[in-house]
Formats: sequence, structure tokens, C-alpha cells
Amino acid sequence: MKIGCIALNSNLISCEKQTKIIEYLSSKLYEIGESFSLISYFENGIEKIRDIVSQNFKLLFVIGTNDVIYNHNIKDNISRIVGDKLEINPTASQSLKSYCAKFNIPFSIQEEMETNLPTKSIPLVFEESFFNGFMYKHNDTILIYIPSDFELVENNYSKYILPLINDLTNSNCNVQIIKCFGILEKDIKNLILDCFGISGVEINIVSDDLDSTIFVRFSCEIEQSKQREIISNIISKLNKFIYSLDNSSIYKMAVELLKVQHKSIIVCETLTYGEISKNLSLIDNDIINFSGVYPNFDIIQREIKIDSQIISDYGKYSVNTVYELANAMLETKTGDLVLFVLGDKNSDICYMAIGDFDGIHVYKNKINIKNLNLIGNLSKTALFYLIKKLKQNDLCF
Repeated sequence: MKIGCIALNSNLISCEKQTKIIEYLSSKLYEIGESFSLISYFENGIEKIRDIVSQNFKLLFVIGTNDVIYNHNIKDNISRIVGDKLEINPTASQSLKSYCAKFNIPFSIQEEMETNLPTKSIPLVFEESFFNGFMYKHNDTILIYIPSDFELVENNYSKYILPLINDLTNSNCNVQIIKCFGILEKDIKNLILDCFGISGVEINIVSDDLDSTIFVRFSCEIEQSKQREIISNIISKLNKFIYSLDNSSIYKMAVELLKVQHKSIIVCETLTYGEISKNLSLIDNDIINFSGVYPNFDIIQREIKIDSQIISDYGKYSVNTVYELANAMLETKTGDLVLFVLGDKNSDICYMAIGDFDGIHVYKNKINIKNLNLIGNLSKTALFYLIKKLKQNDLCF
């Protein structure tokens, strides 16, 4: 199916928000074996809409900004292209009035302007969002307009957008998702090279640095036994990098395993600056019994008591030191597991201690302090080791 996406923006901030939405939509499309055949960004390019609409897309996403007036101009332009007009949409108006009442925002001219949608459109609303989107059928094209509001897109995807795509594709294909961490995309491709080119099998890989999602799409003609054989082959070659066989994030997977095993965790961070605790707590704050962020070793020494001889013999940043720090936290805080990230911005090694009262394992990680994604990579690395600990009896490990 021919699916396009255009992002109309007036500034760099809008562009960053639009990119997050496009990455989300791309991932969701991969899950059902589809992908964008066009992704275009236009700065102040509202007039480009007509040209794109004329290219006979089956489904076309138009992504606006978080500026009411700019978005109104986009909606007005779309309305004129499809031969419609803008007017206040009752559903959008009710949703926005609820939002304004909740956050004590006066419902004035700009708020009313945001509720203007094409008369024949289907509104896309979310009461936790100020903005509104819509879906519109024009000839053989379904237009989906969405503002730069990730929560609105996420909330409406399963309810409205996915069923629409399923109706358009009428596809019975099966898609298997495999999530990996700690391996580059090019290395994944090399390891599973023999799986590419199989008739009726399409493999797509979406990577965020070391965190990759593999989408394996099977046509309905391929027997289930053959599908299982191909997936087993991929898993056998990537087993030590796999952390999930669905589209769960690495943080969500860790939280789910902790909840299933009825375990809580103590999280202590240096180089990750609270990134791990923040992302875990966004999913379920109850699984964290204690979290601490330590900008330097002086604060660690002041707050966590270990034998000073360990530091004298092995140094502040070492396998032995992080082991003792993690053990001290287990003994002095309430929690079933401990995760301790110890590193210094002037060093090229980060130490991670993960374990429980049955034992603590320490990992040494070579780092490049100039890596712009260092905090994210280190945080996900620690979570991958935690998942490995929680799934130590799982065949994947």
C-alpha cells in the first residue's frame, strides 16, 4: 500500500517533535508489514500539500506543529484542496473545553480556532491534549492530519488509525517482532543474511543506536511450520542480544519482569544522571524502593559506607568498589535487587553492578565520553543486564 507522510513545520522544535511521531508511526507500520513510501519535511511549505495529495497515496499523514494559527492554516488549506470548509466540530469543541476546564485555561479565540475542522472529517481528539486532528476521505486517498502532539497520536492510533489501515490493506499476513540490544544494525544483517531474500518473507530493522527492532513479515501463503523455522533460526543467531519477542521497550520489559516476579529494586546512578530511575518510574514507580543520583564520588562516600581500604587498594572506580557499594545498598536499603552504575566522565570505563542477596555480578563497559547518546546507551545497557539477571533461566540467555 502506498503510504506517505509530510511534516509541515515553522521551526526546529516542531521538527524534533514531528520526528518522534514519524518514528512511532514507522514502527507501528512495520508491525503490520507496511512502511512509508515517502517521508518529507517542509519548512513553511503549506502550499506543498496539494502537490503531495495529487500523488495518489492510499494513506497520507500530514503532521502539523504545536502552533494554533499555523495549524489552522494547514487545516484550511486541506479543506480547500478537498472542496470542503472549516467549521467548529462539536466533538473537538467538547474535548478542548474539558481540557481547558481541567487545567484552568480560558476558552477564548485561539481555543475556538483549534476546534475548527473540515465539515466531513472524523475528529481525532484526546482530552489530555490541547490539539485536535482529523481523518478525511478524498477520492481514493485517506488523509490523516495530526498536530505535533505525541500523546494524541499514541492515544488515537489503536482506536482509529490502525483499524483504518487494516481495512485498507485487508491483509492476513503474520508479523513477528524481535527486540535486540548491544548489536549494530549492520551486524544483525550479517548474522541473519540467509533469511533475507526468502520468497514471501520481508525483514525490516529499525535501530536506535544499539537498540534494534526486527520486523519479520510472512505472507499468508507460508505455512506456520515454516514461519516457526525461520524465526527459530533468527533467534538462535541473535539469542544473546534478544530481550523481547514483542514491541515492549527495554524499560517496559524490565518493569514487567520485576512485577511478574514480585520484586522491587534499588537504583543508584552516576554517569546516567537519573535516566534509569526516571524511565522506570514513568512506567511503574512502585517497583523502585530507593533511587539515588551521585554526581561525584565524594557524595557517594558521604552517603554510602564501605571499607575505605577497598577504595585505597582498588581505586574509586573499580570492579571491587562498585561491588561493595551495591552490596552496601542491599544491606542498608529495602529492595530485592540492586542496580549500581559507577563511572566518571574522565574515565573510559563504566562499571555496573546488578544482583541480589544470592549474588552480585559486575560488568565493565568501555565508553566514549564524546558519544552524544552516552547516557541513553549506558542506561539501556544497565537495563539489558537487569533483564538478563531476571531472565537468567530463560532460553534466550
